[in-house]
Amino acid sequence: MLAVMVHAGIATVTGIGISRGSNLLVRLADRHPELVQRLILIGAPTDVGTSGSPVQRLEYLNTISTFLANKDFDGLMRYHVARIFSEPDVADLAASRLKRWLGMPRETMLSFYDRDPDMDIRSLLASVRVPTLVIHGTEDRQVPFAAAEYLSAHIPGAQLYPFEGYGHVPLFTATQEFCDVLRRFVWSSVAAAPR
Repeated sequence: MLAVMVHAGIATVTGIGISRGSNLLVRLADRHPELVQRLILIGAPTDVGTSGSPVQRLEYLNTISTFLANKDFDGLMRYHVARIFSEPDVADLAASRLKRWLGMPRETMLSFYDRDPDMDIRSLLASVRVPTLVIHGTEDRQVPFAAAEYLSAHIPGAQLYPFEGYGHVPLFTATQEFCDVLRRFVWSSVAAAPR
């Protein structure tokens, strides 16, 4: 991200991270706070979900391990898409995403499931000093809502917006509400910024 920003001549960003992308943005805000104006974290996991984690996901990790051990990549993608697009009225969206993911090179698909040592951002949260909005679906099957509660409690001044009844990616499944929430947050943080 830093290399892209430098190359493009971008001085600061409003970072919008989806799922694990949120963790990357928190790391950027920790290492280079001068580059980040504000953060919007959507469906963000706080860590990999190990023992003692606020987002314990042992069933998910065990199921993924079984699919990988059996080399059942089709089943793995179907399982993953069902967790991401869990609302009953998004079957077309889920089907198009599944088709796209199944068309990816196998290595690309599998790299998503590599253990990521940078996933755990819990120790960095107190260092985030920019306006932060945590967005999370209350019915998220991929990352428990407890992750959003944890993030908003540990990032100084963070706001939490729960998408009632929605899953992991409300920006796709509740687009108008998402845009309204995003617009209000950006304008309120611009208005509150020192001149």
